[in-house]
Amino acid sequence: MKKTIIVIITALVCWNIAQSQEKMKIAVINTYPHANFFKHFPDFNFNEVSRMLLSALSESEKFDIIDSVQTKQAFEEAFKEVRSQNPNAIAIKPIPVVLKVGEMLSVKKMIIGIVHSDISHRNLILIVQVVDMAMGICEWNIERAVPAEEIFKLKDIIPEFVRELTQKIVEGQQVIKIDSLYVFPVDVDIYATDYEMAEKIEKINLNNSYGYNNWRMPTVKEMQLIYDNRAIVGLDDFSTYLSSEKEGNLVKVMRSEDGSWWLSYPEELTYSRANRTFRLVRTE
Repeated sequence: MKKTIIVIITALVCWNIAQSQEKMKIAVINTYPHANFFKHFPDFNFNEVSRMLLSALSESEKFDIIDSVQTKQAFEEAFKEVRSQNPNAIAIKPIPVVLKVGEMLSVKKMIIGIVHSDISHRNLILIVQVVDMAMGICEWNIERAVPAEEIFKLKDIIPEFVRELTQKIVEGQQVIKIDSLYVFPVDVDIYATDYEMAEKIEKINLNNSYGYNNWRMPTVKEMQLIYDNRAIVGLDDFSTYLSSEKEGNLVKVMRSEDGSWWLSYPEELTYSRANRTFRLVRTE
């Protein structure tokens, strides 16, 4: 009997070790900078930076990366499909296309590399977004500013950047609790219709995201509480956050830069180029 118990325990330990050592399947997409970017950074080599990002991720023992050629083909097919279904979605954010690519490639995470400059054009901004396929949301958005005169240091900056990213992906996000209110750790962006937004929340709950399956839109009072604790929650400084409350057909929304409330038509929230988002909540 003791031998049987020892064998079972040993088998379970070995299984857990194998699970912990299993690599996470990901795909990487690098978005090309706007043409105006190269007027200010003429010597910037986008292909080389993309190669460095992919190389740094490949060196990590945590990831199994889909071949870049296969990813590019999937992206082209996904772009055509999403554009034919909802042209406005692509105009606002690339996430719908990225989700379609991830679905086609059967990956767990999609990594998006983005390069642009700040308003002064004195700094290059390197951004890496991590899209979780199970939840269908951007789980991480990490930025690093690099002075124009230090672009040559990217070969050292990118590996360090990727190590930070890898640690965040492995550790995962944590639910935030304010009094009796549980707050979703990341914003959920709007790029679709109300119906598709409802589907997104349903998907998040079906996935038992962050250990719970009863996430919902916040009331005005709850959103105000989140705003009052914005430093802890990590609200975006220049976004419009939705509440669950309406006046007639108008949705009550809040500007995060000053905490002011106003009313908006749902279609304005869906197709505007401004940052429109919401932060899910739950209570016991």
